[in-house]
Amino acid sequence: MELKQALSVLDKSSSYAVSTERSERAESELDKAKDYLYVKTQIEVDFANALSLMDASKRTLLFLCGSSGDGKSEIMTRYSQKVQFKHIDFHLDATHSYNPKLDAVETLDVLFTNFKSTAKPLVVGINLGMMAKYVKEGSEEHHDIRHAMQQHISGVDDFSVASFLSFESSKYSKFSFKETEPHSDFASDLMKKLTRQSVEGAPNPFWEAMKESESKQKDALIVTNFKILSIESVQRSIVELLMKIRLTKDQFLTARSFLDFLHNILVGGGYLFDNLFLLKSNELSEKLTSFDPALTRTEKIDRFILTLKLGLKEEDFAQFNQELINFGITNLEEPTSYVRLFYILRNSEFGNGYHLNLASEFSNNILTEYAEVLLAHQNYSSEADHDERNIINDFYQHTLFTALWRYINRSAPRIKKKQFLLSKENGVLFSVDVKHSPDWNRIANYQSKDLMAFEAMFKVNKVPIEPALPININLFDLLQRLNKGYRPNKHDKSCVLLLDELIERIRSVLARSDALIITDGNKTYNAERDENIIEITER
Repeated sequence: MELKQALSVLDKSSSYAVSTERSERAESELDKAKDYLYVKTQIEVDFANALSLMDASKRTLLFLCGSSGDGKSEIMTRYSQKVQFKHIDFHLDATHSYNPKLDAVETLDVLFTNFKSTAKPLVVGINLGMMAKYVKEGSEEHHDIRHAMQQHISGVDDFSVASFLSFESSKYSKFSFKETEPHSDFASDLMKKLTRQSVEGAPNPFWEAMKESESKQKDALIVTNFKILSIESVQRSIVELLMKIRLTKDQFLTARSFLDFLHNILVGGGYLFDNLFLLKSNELSEKLTSFDPALTRTEKIDRFILTLKLGLKEEDFAQFNQELINFGITNLEEPTSYVRLFYILRNSEFGNGYHLNLASEFSNNILTEYAEVLLAHQNYSSEADHDERNIINDFYQHTLFTALWRYINRSAPRIKKKQFLLSKENGVLFSVDVKHSPDWNRIANYQSKDLMAFEAMFKVNKVPIEPALPININLFDLLQRLNKGYRPNKHDKSCVLLLDELIERIRSVLARSDALIITDGNKTYNAERDENIIEITER
C-alpha cells in the first residue's frame, strides 16, 4: 500500500470517515490503517465505565452527545459490538431514521416508547442540535425525557431520568494550557501516531506506506509533507494554530474535521507549510488563513523578502537551501513560502539554523499572556502564592482598569486618570473619582475551568460589579490595544458591546456617589453632597 492510498482514510469524503455497524468480514489494509490510528480519549474511558454500571435488569438511559464529527459514532460502534454489552440497546445516531415512514423525531418517539416498555438499558448517540429539536417537537408521552434534555442543554443535568456524557463539556476539552503553552493530547497523540515508525511496538502502516512510496519514487511531495509533519516542533506549531482558532474563532476541533485537515495539508498539492494557510477546503483551514505568517510585517521579515526578490545571495541561506533539497523540499520560489516554513520550524533545529534568524518575529505574546491571566484566575485561592496574586493584580490595574478609563473617557481627554466620565452636557463634563480593586473573595471562589474565557471580578468604590465581565482572548487583545491608543471599529462590535454593558453597570454605581467633579473649560469644581446640601468648590 502506498502513502497516498493509506492517507485516503483521513478524507472526510471517504467511506471510512463515519463508523457504522458492519457485518463480520475480513479487514482490508485500509481498515487496519484506520483502526491503527484510533486514539482513546477521556470521554471514551468515562463512557466505558458508564456502560459497565448498566444493569441488564434495570431500565437506564444514557446519552452520548456533542456535535457532528466529534467521534460519537466511532465510540458507539466499538462498544455496541462488545460481547459484555450485548444486554444494552444502542441507537448510534439520533439524526437518522431507519424507517422510511418516520422522521428522526418520530424515530426517537418510538425508541423511547419501546425503552419504557422493557427493562433493557438504552444508549443514544445524539447531536445537541437534534436534542434541542426533540425538546420542541418530541411526543408529550416523553415529557420527562424532553425535560431532562432541556435541563442538560441549560447546563443542569437531571440524572433521575437520564445520564449525559457530552463532548462539549470542558472536562473533555481537546485543548489545555500547560504552563501557558497550548496543548492538545488528542491532536498531538494523533499526529505522533500517524507519523512515527511504530507506537508501543505496533508497526505504523502509514510509515510503511511512506517507505514504500519513497522506494518507488512515487508521490515525492506527499512523502516530503509526511516527513515535515513528523517533526515534533511542527506538530507543536499546528497545535498552537488550532488553539488560536478555537479561542479567537470559536472553532471546534472534532475528530472528523482534524483527520480531514491532516489529509488536506499532506496531499493538498503544495508543501505542508503552504497548504496550512492557503487551502480553504476544510473548516479548520478556512479559519487559519487569517493567521498566515506571510501576512506578518516586521522590519526583519520585509528585509528578508526584499533580499530574495532582488536575487541577493547569502552563503548561509544557500547552505540552508541545500539542506532543504536534501530533505526533499525543492523549487521554492516565493519568499512567502520561506516565511511559512520558518514559522513552523521556529522551535526546531534544522540544517545550519538559518531559519532561526526570524524566529523571534513570530512571537505569540497575546496567547501566552491570556493563558497566564486565565490560569491565575482558575488557580487562585486565599492561600495562593504571590505570583498568581501579582499576575491578577497587574491585569486589573494596568490592563483592564486602564483600558476602561481610556474607553469611557475617549471623548473627554481633559479628564484625569482614575476619573470616570458620567455625562457630557453643553461641553460641561461630569465625572467622579474612582477607586477600583480586584474582588479577591469572588476570585478565590471561581470554579470554572473553561479555556474560552475567564470572568473579571472587581469592585468600584468598594461595590462589587455584577455580573462579572467574561473576557475571551479577543476582548483581552482589545483591552491591550486600547491601552496603546487603538480606537475600536465595526470589527470589534461584539467586544465593544460587552464593554458598553459593563460601563453602564459601573456608571450605575458611580451615579450614587456623593462627590462629583465638574469640568467647564479650563476650570474644575468639586460638588459634594451632605444630606440635602450641595457644596461646590473650585479644585
